[in-house]
Amino acid sequence: MKTKINEYSNIIIEIFSQAIDIDNYLINDYNMIIFFNYSTGGIKELVESLASDIYSKFLVYESINYKNKEELEQALKIFLKVKDKLAYNKVYLDNKIFLSEISEVTEDVKKLVLSEYYKDKEMYKTIKIFLENNQNASNASKELFLHRNTLNQRLDKFQVITGFNVKNFIDGYLIYQIVK
Repeated sequence: MKTKINEYSNIIIEIFSQAIDIDNYLINDYNMIIFFNYSTGGIKELVESLASDIYSKFLVYESINYKNKEELEQALKIFLKVKDKLAYNKVYLDNKIFLSEISEVTEDVKKLVLSEYYKDKEMYKTIKIFLENNQNASNASKELFLHRNTLNQRLDKFQVITGFNVKNFIDGYLIYQIVK
């Protein structure tokens, strides 16, 4: 039987406020959204502690910053679609959850993950060639007719904007599913 989160909202806020600077929070029957500034503490430990204190299961999605309320709402819709496939009492970070758990990459997911690069065909080509060259910057830069440093700067900028480092195998694999 599901318990409404309202019964535990004060406990949850008290525990999380010890590690993060809470700006605001919203509650509906079974979900709580906490808006907070970056924290250096471990949210994973808090979730484990909270789950044992109130004998309940939690799904926690910690995300990168969203530029506006519409982006956040779109991310939450996607998260709610995949949440039944996820393990409880675990913290899922960034948009990697969406790509690793969704079998079909829709245009909404692409917009969410790629952010301002959603329609940037040049960046798609850059990433695709980099990954198809086994993440070898020298070979990819030759194929792209770019200086190696220019390629690295593009990939670094992509990481800053999206949170995905395509130089990392898992991130590269997830992004390749979008740009291929």
